[in-house]
Amino acid sequence: MKRLLILGAGTAGTMMANKLNAALDLMDWEITIVDENETHYYQPGFLFIPFGIYKKKDVIKPKRNFLPSGVKVEFAGIEVIEPEKQKVSLNNGKKLNYDYLIIATGCDVHPEETEGMDGDAWKEVLSFEGNYHRRRTHKLDMSVESNEIRIEVVNTHGCKSARIYEVRVYS
Repeated sequence: MKRLLILGAGTAGTMMANKLNAALDLMDWEITIVDENETHYYQPGFLFIPFGIYKKKDVIKPKRNFLPSGVKVEFAGIEVIEPEKQKVSLNNGKKLNYDYLIIATGCDVHPEETEGMDGDAWKEVLSFEGNYHRRRTHKLDMSVESNEIRIEVVNTHGCKSARIYEVRVYS
């Protein structure tokens, strides 16, 4: 039996699990998907919450709802990928072997990894948090005088249409 391991159950990983589950002979293949979060957030829907079009229950659902029943699911973080051994170690102690590996883990924003974007030189002057929970817009009630300004979008979770729900402004 061939083992297919998919790391990440976001849009790409979920699409691969569904497509390959339908395309492969499951008598010859075992498909496993790994993700550290059990909850799926339909991020484009966040835009419609303030207008009453969607409610929280419309945009937050279990990821299992979107995965075929024949796909094995592990909800755990990824510790180590060992390509030479074709093995992935998870933070729950499990080790998964594979014949084929798909990495669909998405991305995270880390401004501290860019020289000059972190440290004492910057002072936070404004922060909007939890924007997708609120039915209001934000207005900057202050002026910022500076030769340099940095705007940091935090907790983007990917989707371009729903990215800004936590913003920090530094000068």
